Amino acid sequence: MNFQKYQGTGNDFVIIDNRDLKLDISSSQVLIEKICSRRFGVGADGFIAVEPSEKADFRMRYLNADGKESTLCGNGTRCVVSFAYKLGIISEEAVVETSVGLVPASIQQDEVRIKMPNPTGYRKIMEENFWVDTGSPHYVQYLASGIQNWDVASEGRKLRHHADFASVGGTNVNFVMEKEPASLVVRTFERGVEAETFSCGTGVTACAFVHQQLHPEQKKLKISTLGGELSVEIKQENGASAVYLQGPAEFVFEGNI
Repeated sequence: MNFQKYQGTGNDFVIIDNRDLKLDISSSQVLIEKICSRRFGVGADGFIAVEPSEKADFRMRYLNADGKESTLCGNGTRCVVSFAYKLGIISEEAVVETSVGLVPASIQQDEVRIKMPNPTGYRKIMEENFWVDTGSPHYVQYLASGIQNWDVASEGRKLRHHADFASVGGTNVNFVMEKEPASLVVRTFERGVEAETFSCGTGVTACAFVHQQLHPEQKKLKISTLGGELSVEIKQENGASAVYLQGPAEFVFEGNI
């Protein structure tokens, strides 16, 4: 099996061209978990397969590092668009079929911009914190200071399995601090990876959306993660919030398994 490794602000993925459906994704959990292992495999936060689609330019199958198929991955979608462009599957603009619907995408110089699903379920939870689904479920907790030294692993793990999120299979957990107006620092504990990742596209989007609800005048936000910077733009389109995620999606290396 030929694969390519991509990363988007440190969120890394093993990606394969599976348009011939040679690999049966639904029965490959053990194999994919081993490939994603950082000690016994290639090492990645997730695994992505490009498959045929009757609705879009291609279908994206996304699996977490535990080998289980999951909901939308924002950075993974940006990386697979770059992968498909490099292989000549798409041009500078494309539509990707994902587990949560069709995602329009475009390549803009060295970055990939995607239109995220409309956020749903936004609500305040646990006193002064928030929850929203941006294609994947996300808990958002603001910190007044000290995000650099925050114990994301232990605090995130407690909230990831909280009873309030049992109906959605547990939640991703984000800790966010406002650095300056329209500029946030975000750290994320991802379910499926079961650890802090260097970046999370749907998590960054969730934090930006929550922040924009609190500060309606801030429609374009710069987000700093452990792996680099992303931008989120929120517009009103057809009476709903349209959310765009943009940032780098870089080829790392390729190989054969």
